[in-house]
Amino acid sequence: MNLKWFIRLDDKKKTLWILGVFLIMMMPQICQGVTMNNTRMVAEDNNYDVNTNNTILFDQLRVNSSDIIFSNLTNTSVFKNNDGVNVAKIYLEGMETTLIYHDNLSVFCADVLGCSGTQIPQWGINEFIFVLNKYVMNSTEVREFNPIWYSVDNDTEKHIISNLTETINATSLWKADNCSIYSANYTSNTSAYGYSLNETNATLFFCNGDGHVQMNISGVEPGTNYIGLFYGFDLDELWQFSIMFGFFGIGGLFAYLGKKLDDDNEPIKRLLFLTSLLMGLVGVYVLIPMASPNDTGVADLLKRAYQGTIFVFLTVSSFYIIFIAIKIMDLLKRPVGEKNE
Repeated sequence: MNLKWFIRLDDKKKTLWILGVFLIMMMPQICQGVTMNNTRMVAEDNNYDVNTNNTILFDQLRVNSSDIIFSNLTNTSVFKNNDGVNVAKIYLEGMETTLIYHDNLSVFCADVLGCSGTQIPQWGINEFIFVLNKYVMNSTEVREFNPIWYSVDNDTEKHIISNLTETINATSLWKADNCSIYSANYTSNTSAYGYSLNETNATLFFCNGDGHVQMNISGVEPGTNYIGLFYGFDLDELWQFSIMFGFFGIGGLFAYLGKKLDDDNEPIKRLLFLTSLLMGLVGVYVLIPMASPNDTGVADLLKRAYQGTIFVFLTVSSFYIIFIAIKIMDLLKRPVGEKNE
């Protein structure tokens, strides 16, 4: 490269020339982290005439003769097509789970969960589009221009209202103390399904670690959608209930048979009552793990009261067993044929 022309320049011109080159090279970086409001952008070759209608935040904007390109929009952004003849088009780079909808509430990208990367929305004459990057249906957050909200938000149910005219897939997020929800059932106008907090659905319904439960919903329909929450025991533990009620049933049967016997069969009666009590204790023993602190389906206070009741019952029952055993030992020491007084 011939730099003789540069060498012949005086010091002032050299300084200005170097400064100009530096500014041109740094322009993309200078445009990062920009706030823009009510600004017109025109790509003349394609007749794209777009206006920002609210305060938008982004990392980079590039406007040339053919395209308008935004990088990493970080908040809700509203764009208007100013052209009275042609559709508008912009490039959105670095998007992540983005909800994009038109002012008639139709949706550009229905699968919000997969609407990431570079998106290229187009919209009609004098129309608006709304871009919500990193979109989540958060029950505790109010977001500008959000067409979806919670009309009911309590510990047992969530009602999600969608003003959109189309069905979307999106993430629902709500607060749950200690992530104590075991399962959730989702119901819309045309579909119904359920998730539980286990490894099978680890990417669909899970605790995100900060006390919030996240549920990826396939099919958020226009109108009202329902989520029912269940704070219960793990269905895998149903076998414990079966065994427990089995032991209680056997114990009840032995107690009933013992009551039916007359006094001449006192030893058998006592043996049946003792066996009945033992069956009850075994049933309670099977029940104890369900009240352990690891059982997320029972409130802490209830768990402690439940465990305390079980252990008191075990203690009292143990003394009663000892009392019956002593009576039986006395009975066995009596001569054969001797009746009770």
